[in-house]
Amino acid sequence: MSTNIVKGKGYSDQLRWMTIYPAYLDKKKTTGQGRRVPLQIAVETPLATEINDVLSATGFNPILEKNKMYPRDQDRDLPQGRVKVQLKNDDGTPKFSNHPNKQSVYKLLCEMIPQLKMRQPGFAAATSSAQSAAAAGGNKKNKKKK
Repeated sequence: MSTNIVKGKGYSDQLRWMTIYPAYLDKKKTTGQGRRVPLQIAVETPLATEINDVLSATGFNPILEKNKMYPRDQDRDLPQGRVKVQLKNDDGTPKFSNHPNKQSVYKLLCEMIPQLKMRQPGFAAATSSAQSAAAAGGNKKNKKKK
């Protein structure tokens, strides 16, 4: 894709939107492997769905692309996905005054992802125990007395 084609588009066109890969926020990655935030605020193995959830909850209109893969992560079995989000209006002004640039959005994500319910301790245990209880109840047979 030519740079001139992208430059001719308005900021509201999806080609001009900011792309966020989970590797940008991953604490396990080095800057050479794609991390774009300081190690002190980075998140342990973020997911594209978590990024999408946080951005949706804070008022952005993100687009989740599950079948996309970060180019530096070619050894992964399954694509992790990416999220695209609009930062600027067509006239070049920030769409959200409290998040005018990429770094402020990265910082927001690093603060909010650890607070998600699915990241809280006990969330996985509660859901797995509820699922196992439901599965166990379904295996009973109705035996009649003779």
